[in-house]
Amino acid sequence: MKMKKYASALLCLAVLALCAATAGRLRDKQAKDRIIWKNHVKYRKFNGTPENTVIFYGGFHGGSNDLLFRQVDPEQESDMQAVTEEEFFISEPVRFGTRYVLEYWYWADPSDPFENSTAIARDYTEQTSPLIIDVPYEPGFYYFGYYDGRPSIVKGELTEWSGHPSVEMKPEAIRKALKCYAGTRWAPLLRAELKQAEAEAKQHKAERKAAARQSMWLDDAGAEAPQD
Repeated sequence: MKMKKYASALLCLAVLALCAATAGRLRDKQAKDRIIWKNHVKYRKFNGTPENTVIFYGGFHGGSNDLLFRQVDPEQESDMQAVTEEEFFISEPVRFGTRYVLEYWYWADPSDPFENSTAIARDYTEQTSPLIIDVPYEPGFYYFGYYDGRPSIVKGELTEWSGHPSVEMKPEAIRKALKCYAGTRWAPLLRAELKQAEAEAKQHKAERKAAARQSMWLDDAGAEAPQD
């Protein structure tokens, strides 16, 4: 009888600890959501022009992402930019030489009916972040790539998506940027960037498929070769 009471007490303590941990995570998520919405990119008012700023962009496969970037160079103006439930991140125009760190990442599988079972959240510092953007000293667009979301956030390092490498996803990222910057002076420049990216993606895809066929042919030839 005493053992049953002891086991029941342990179970109650475990349940209480789990509830407390869940409540703590929920409070943390709510606090982070407030920061994200406060700094959500709106693509309306820009402190710069296509001649003196850079737009950085990229994305993550397999999830709905909340992403928060912070400008960390102490000699530059402070800035935070965020998006919610997006595959791609498209920045507002940023100044030359700034440094943006992915400070918070919330990844969730949108196809999972029980989102919390596959949701992953990470806070980063400049030392631990898997993604740091060192903005170049010339105008234009900076593509940080397109990566597989789940392994990237779990391992804490950017992992290429096996379905399509970054270069092949670049046109899709630019199309998203075009939607964000429609009707602005950046739009014609993005269309030119898209044309070049489409050509590069097409060539890369053809070369990748040719290499795969060559590899299969060599494997088949090796399998059929007579053994000594």
